[in-house]
Amino acid sequence: MNNILVIDDNEIDGMITEKMLESYLDANVSRISPTKISLDKLTNHLITDLIIIEANLPLNLAWSFLEDLERKGTMIPTYIISCLHFKADIDRALKFQFVCGFITKPILKKDIEKLALNYGLNIV
Repeated sequence: MNNILVIDDNEIDGMITEKMLESYLDANVSRISPTKISLDKLTNHLITDLIIIEANLPLNLAWSFLEDLERKGTMIPTYIISCLHFKADIDRALKFQFVCGFITKPILKKDIEKLALNYGLNIV
């Protein structure tokens, strides 16, 4: 069974993403609401198969997290999720070799089916 980590500072959005993933995938889904301390700690003990992270976390935490993963050579497939589409953010995210794409909030069944197809996740 695959493990998916959802990182979102908005409790409602994070819960929607988590519940949608759990509804359609045979996967363990974990969700955290990040702080600088938790993300720093997380990059040192990360055990997951896929990350979905909100692009617009406070204090640029998403970008710091991605930079930390890159610096440590972590190659976990990662998707950026956001309700806003800024070309600059998309371009910036895709410069990270392990960032695989961008998902618009709210996550939809078609997004989940794409994740399943790309990563061999089982749909329930």
